[in-house]
Amino acid sequence: MAENLCPVCAKPIFRPRSKWCSKSCGSAAWYQNNKDHVKARVKVWAQGHPEQNKASKQAWEQRNPRYGVLKKYHITSAAYDQLFEEQGGCCAVCGTTSPTPRAFFDVDHDHQTGQVRGLLCRSCNIMVGLAGDSIFTLRNACNYLSRVSI
Repeated sequence: MAENLCPVCAKPIFRPRSKWCSKSCGSAAWYQNNKDHVKARVKVWAQGHPEQNKASKQAWEQRNPRYGVLKKYHITSAAYDQLFEEQGGCCAVCGTTSPTPRAFFDVDHDHQTGQVRGLLCRSCNIMVGLAGDSIFTLRNACNYLSRVSI
Protein backbone atom coordinates (compact mmCIF):
# COMPACT_ATOMS: atom_id res chain seq x y z
CA MET A 1 0.00 0.00 0.00
CA ALA A 2 1.37 3.42 -0.98
CA GLU A 3 1.92 5.79 1.91
CA ASN A 4 0.16 9.17 1.73
CA LEU A 5 2.50 12.09 2.34
CA CYS A 6 1.60 15.56 3.52
CA PRO A 7 1.94 18.05 0.62
CA VAL A 8 3.29 20.71 3.02
CA CYS A 9 5.99 18.88 5.01
CA ALA A 10 6.22 15.46 3.27
CA LYS A 11 5.58 13.58 6.52
CA PRO A 12 3.32 10.49 6.47
CA ILE A 13 -0.41 11.13 6.93
CA PHE A 14 -1.80 8.84 9.62
CA ARG A 15 -5.30 10.28 9.96
CA PRO A 16 -7.83 8.67 7.61
CA ARG A 17 -9.47 10.94 4.99
CA SER A 18 -7.06 13.80 5.79
CA LYS A 19 -5.06 15.76 3.24
CA TRP A 20 -2.43 16.88 5.77
CA CYS A 21 -0.46 15.31 8.62
CA SER A 22 -1.61 17.94 11.16
CA LYS A 23 -3.86 20.95 11.63
CA SER A 24 -0.87 23.28 11.40
CA CYS A 25 0.05 21.89 7.97
CA GLY A 26 -3.59 22.28 6.90
CA SER A 27 -3.54 25.90 8.07
CA ALA A 28 -0.25 26.53 6.27
CA ALA A 29 -1.66 25.07 3.06
CA TRP A 30 -4.83 27.17 3.35
CA TYR A 31 -2.74 30.32 3.92
CA GLN A 32 -0.55 29.58 0.87
CA ASN A 33 -3.67 29.25 -1.27
CA ASN A 34 -5.31 32.40 0.17
CA LYS A 35 -2.46 34.88 0.76
CA ASP A 36 -4.09 37.71 -1.18
CA HIS A 37 -7.36 37.28 0.73
CA VAL A 38 -5.56 37.27 4.10
CA LYS A 39 -3.46 40.34 3.23
CA ALA A 40 -6.56 42.25 2.09
CA ARG A 41 -8.40 41.43 5.34
CA VAL A 42 -5.41 42.45 7.45
CA LYS A 43 -5.13 45.74 5.54
CA VAL A 44 -8.84 46.52 6.08
CA TRP A 45 -8.53 45.71 9.80
CA ALA A 46 -5.39 47.88 10.14
CA GLN A 47 -7.12 50.85 8.49
CA GLY A 48 -10.10 50.49 10.83
CA HIS A 49 -7.96 50.13 13.98
CA PRO A 50 -4.97 52.50 13.54
CA GLU A 51 -4.08 52.77 17.25
CA GLN A 52 -4.16 49.02 17.83
CA ASN A 53 -2.22 48.42 14.62
CA LYS A 54 0.49 50.91 15.63
CA ALA A 55 0.78 49.40 19.11
CA SER A 56 0.94 45.91 17.65
CA LYS A 57 3.72 46.90 15.22
CA GLN A 58 5.71 48.60 17.99
CA ALA A 59 5.40 45.56 20.26
CA TRP A 60 6.49 43.26 17.43
CA GLU A 61 9.49 45.48 16.60
CA GLN A 62 10.56 45.42 20.26
CA ARG A 63 10.44 41.62 20.23
CA ASN A 64 12.30 41.47 16.88
CA PRO A 65 14.76 44.39 16.91
CA ARG A 66 16.99 43.17 14.07
CA TYR A 67 14.15 42.57 11.59
CA GLY A 68 14.05 46.10 10.13
CA VAL A 69 17.82 46.19 9.69
CA LEU A 70 17.92 42.79 8.04
CA LYS A 71 15.04 43.63 5.73
CA LYS A 72 16.61 46.97 4.76
CA TYR A 73 19.87 45.34 3.67
CA HIS A 74 18.27 42.18 2.25
CA ILE A 75 20.11 39.71 4.46
CA THR A 76 18.72 36.86 6.50
CA SER A 77 19.13 36.40 10.21
CA ALA A 78 21.36 33.39 9.44
CA ALA A 79 23.59 35.54 7.19
CA TYR A 80 23.85 38.18 9.94
CA ASP A 81 24.76 35.49 12.49
CA GLN A 82 27.37 34.01 10.12
CA LEU A 83 28.95 37.45 9.59
CA PHE A 84 28.91 37.97 13.36
CA GLU A 85 30.74 34.66 13.89
CA GLU A 86 33.25 35.37 11.09
CA GLN A 87 34.12 38.69 12.79
CA GLY A 88 34.60 36.97 16.14
CA GLY A 89 31.50 38.55 17.66
CA CYS A 90 32.91 42.07 17.58
CA CYS A 91 32.95 45.31 15.58
CA ALA A 92 35.00 44.95 12.39
CA VAL A 93 36.72 48.32 13.04
CA CYS A 94 37.34 48.81 16.77
CA GLY A 95 36.86 45.27 18.04
CA THR A 96 34.34 46.07 20.76
CA THR A 97 31.95 43.31 21.72
CA SER A 98 29.40 45.78 23.08
CA PRO A 99 27.21 47.23 20.29
CA THR A 100 25.55 49.80 22.55
CA PRO A 101 23.14 51.56 22.52
CA ARG A 102 21.44 48.76 20.57
CA ALA A 103 21.44 45.07 21.25
CA PHE A 104 22.96 44.32 17.84
CA PHE A 105 25.67 45.61 15.51
CA ASP A 106 24.87 47.87 12.55
CA VAL A 107 25.10 46.39 9.07
CA ASP A 108 27.79 48.33 7.17
CA HIS A 109 27.24 48.49 3.43
CA ASP A 110 28.61 50.20 0.33
CA HIS A 111 26.24 53.06 -0.43
CA GLN A 112 26.75 52.79 -4.18
CA THR A 113 26.43 49.02 -4.66
CA GLY A 114 24.39 48.12 -1.57
CA GLN A 115 26.88 45.30 -0.88
CA VAL A 116 27.14 44.37 2.81
CA ARG A 117 30.73 44.82 4.09
CA GLY A 118 30.49 43.84 7.73
CA LEU A 119 29.05 44.58 11.16
CA LEU A 120 30.07 47.70 13.05
CA CYS A 121 29.25 49.22 16.42
CA ARG A 122 27.16 52.39 16.24
CA SER A 123 30.16 54.71 16.75
CA CYS A 124 32.28 53.14 14.01
CA ASN A 125 29.34 53.03 11.61
CA ILE A 126 28.71 56.75 12.14
CA MET A 127 32.43 57.49 11.72
CA VAL A 128 32.63 55.62 8.41
CA GLY A 129 29.40 57.22 7.22
CA LEU A 130 30.46 60.76 8.11
CA ALA A 131 33.74 60.17 6.26
CA GLY A 132 31.64 59.42 3.20
CA ASP A 133 33.09 55.88 2.97
CA SER A 134 36.31 57.59 1.83
CA ILE A 135 39.56 55.73 2.52
CA PHE A 136 41.41 58.97 1.71
CA THR A 137 39.51 60.91 4.39
CA LEU A 138 39.95 58.21 7.02
CA ARG A 139 43.72 57.92 6.27
CA ASN A 140 44.06 61.68 6.59
CA ALA A 141 42.26 61.54 9.93
CA CYS A 142 44.69 58.82 11.11
CA ASN A 143 47.69 60.87 9.94
CA TYR A 144 46.32 63.95 11.66
CA LEU A 145 45.84 62.12 14.97
CA SER A 146 49.38 60.67 14.70
CA ARG A 147 50.86 64.15 14.20
CA VAL A 148 48.97 65.95 16.95
CA SER A 149 48.87 63.24 19.62
CA ILE A 150 50.52 64.34 22.83
